[in-house]
Amino acid sequence: MRYLISVFLFYCCTFAHAGDDFIYISLSGELKKIDSQGVYQNPETYIIHDTAGGRYVYAGTMDIVAYDEKRQPYMAKASCFTAELWLSPDVPPSEGAWLPGKSCQVQEISKDFKPPQEGEHVPAIPFDWDKWEAENLHLKEENKTLPPSANQKSSPNLFCNKYAGYAPPLVWSPTSEVGGHQGAASFRFTVDVLGRLTIVEHALRYFSPRRWVTTRWFGESTKQITTGNAVASFYIKHTGDPYGSSVVVEVC
Repeated sequence: MRYLISVFLFYCCTFAHAGDDFIYISLSGELKKIDSQGVYQNPETYIIHDTAGGRYVYAGTMDIVAYDEKRQPYMAKASCFTAELWLSPDVPPSEGAWLPGKSCQVQEISKDFKPPQEGEHVPAIPFDWDKWEAENLHLKEENKTLPPSANQKSSPNLFCNKYAGYAPPLVWSPTSEVGGHQGAASFRFTVDVLGRLTIVEHALRYFSPRRWVTTRWFGESTKQITTGNAVASFYIKHTGDPYGSSVVVEVC
């Protein structure tokens, strides 16, 4: 029964609306687009399928927060292969979704494709995504929007809001909505950790120029992101190690 429910949730949330672009890198290294209607990911094999018989996977690696034997955090690399595909900006990912990082790319696979073994990843076909985004995204300051919510306060900086949250010890906080965007725009997330005897990890979900992604980092630092040309919200969660801590996130 639980399997049937999970499959239903997967299929209802993975299909995109007609007219959206499904962007991938072909075997020849070219960027190609098809209508995303009917594109879906098999939850057991992680292979992505389209209605014409095309097959694709997540390739490359993404940044995650890992801990050494002394529980000190560091940024490590993880395979993108098992990441989940969420294409529609209108459908936020489920709480437990394992989303790709921004560096993960969808690419075409051949008929003799063999899935990577544990600890391995699918090598990414080289493509200049920074150049593509610069040529195809029209970033405008007026695109920004930060709708007010109960836990946000206005900042003196233009287009900035502050969000107060809590990082519980050794478990993730519930995911909270911290504003959103309309159209493609760049945002800066700055985190202040009020507790001084703990390490706080953050996971931010947003709709990128290609699909829903997660970016992860820890401590007091700033994270810069570029959104896709859509209307969507930002979602963030935190965890403390070994203690909990209050946090303040400024979104600009």
